Amino acid sequence: DSYTAFGALLRSRGLKLLFAVILKIGNYMNAGSRMGKAFGFTLKTFEVLSGLKSTDNKSNLMHYLVRYLNDKGMFDVFIEEMAPLE
Repeated sequence: DSYTAFGALLRSRGLKLLFAVILKIGNYMNAGSRMGKAFGFTLKTFEVLSGLKSTDNKSNLMHYLVRYLNDKGMFDVFIEEMAPLE
């Protein structure tokens, strides 16, 4: 139900880590501009993640985020935490 799904989102350590990394990357990329010291971002930001390509065009920021979560041992945890959303 929606109450269970909402609770899963609020408790998710993986989601909190993901949001923190997205915010840090965004602030780094926008350093020196008024957007470089953001305290948050909109969900529309997720649409942009796959459009930000690596210099060799073989991966994008979404790929990097998945690798980052995996390297931190959080990817499987994140997937498990999101199970109630199915």
